[in-house]
Amino acid sequence: MNNQLPERIRLLDDRQWLDLLIRSIHEREVDGVKFPGFPEESVQRDFVGSANEPALREAFNFYCLVKNYAAAYARPIGGDHGFLDFGMGWGRFLRFFWKDVCVSNLYGCDVDADVVQTARNLGVPGNLDRLYAYGKLPYADGSLQGAMAY
Repeated sequence: MNNQLPERIRLLDDRQWLDLLIRSIHEREVDGVKFPGFPEESVQRDFVGSANEPALREAFNFYCLVKNYAAAYARPIGGDHGFLDFGMGWGRFLRFFWKDVCVSNLYGCDVDADVVQTARNLGVPGNLDRLYAYGKLPYADGSLQGAMAY
């Protein structure tokens, strides 16, 4: 799967992007773009307390908050700047930041090897890594402009 989004999709406003992500719950291909799959509802609930559309709507609020804070501190999220979802779970937030960050600069990590593999199998965009307890982050110093943890 080519994980880079076409420019016409990247130019959508955030609400339009949310609408596409919601459509992708039931339509793996939306407007000619193949979206990542979703894990079973029970897996989603175990990680975030909700599943599918409610899980995405809740994530959207935090996504907007992160973007607004980054912009307010003159560190906007996007393009060629590395961005990390620390504790990515099944990749809920990586789907959102996919619109803003080039896939090669989008990172997700988690201590749960099974969930990292699940995210990979679902086609979640970005560089997905397993973290080890008491380990060092697998990213070069200065390679990330921003990070989030939910």
